[in-house]
Amino acid sequence: MAWMRRIVSVFIVPAFLLSLASCAKDSSPTSSSTDAKQLIKDLNAFKNDNRTIRFKDMPIKVYVDGPSSWKDDVKKWEEWSGGAIRFEFVDSDPDVGIRLKNGIQQPLVCGVTYEPKWDNGEIRKADVEMDLTSYTPLCKQTVAHETGHALGILGHTKNGGLMDGDGGDGKMRDEVKEMMRILYSNPPNTSVDKL
Repeated sequence: MAWMRRIVSVFIVPAFLLSLASCAKDSSPTSSSTDAKQLIKDLNAFKNDNRTIRFKDMPIKVYVDGPSSWKDDVKKWEEWSGGAIRFEFVDSDPDVGIRLKNGIQQPLVCGVTYEPKWDNGEIRKADVEMDLTSYTPLCKQTVAHETGHALGILGHTKNGGLMDGDGGDGKMRDEVKEMMRILYSNPPNTSVDKL
């Protein structure tokens, strides 16, 4: 089943690799000429016959079973989307929404988002797991990165930014912000041709 496939961010934690990661950070990120609508097609709508996949209703309910600082990382998406995305933090795991919890069962990974469960373009549920023991400076932006997957970024960018597979330079790129603003300003299951 497609929704069972996991989206794994490759944030490697061992201390001996930290120096390699810092070397990679010294190089200038390449700028992407891909526009926001192409990103929607490549990182979202490809799963749904070129129709969008997103949460339908705002605010999106989010249950955080971890440090309260994770809420701040989730809320970054409100700003990045220009207000198109909004969250409500709840005290229990919602039927429709995002669950962010500590307790990943994979070694050497800071966090993982299981592909959101969706139907007819509407995301119903997204589960994100984090590893607090791996929450090092290298993993600092993992909550924001994984939340992006939970919101419908079903792959990774290649522009040197936060949504790259390795988290890039930790900064959100403008074309990804625009992608999410467009995605969440249109109903779920919208044809990419109509964006």
